[in-house]
Amino acid sequence: MNEIEARADLIFTVVQTVFAMVLAPTLRDQYRQKASTVPLWTSLTTAIGLFVLAVTQFSLGLEVASVTAVISGSLWLAVAGQRMAYGA
Repeated sequence: MNEIEARADLIFTVVQTVFAMVLAPTLRDQYRQKASTVPLWTSLTTAIGLFVLAVTQFSLGLEVASVTAVISGSLWLAVAGQRMAYGA
């Protein structure tokens, strides 16, 4: 268990970076098609949750992970913005 605790910042950073990378094509495709398929509520609650995680991670000394959580949360906010701009 100490190994996981020692590498928590790296683990969170890698996972959150992968999540952000997986979301990027959705942003691109919705921009190209000028249409959004992701529900607004889903994107907003995910963004809020990621911002809460960022604050929590920062308070635990996981600075790099908190930055990647902010980036992921910002991407989800962009998805929400697309939903509001493009609709269904």
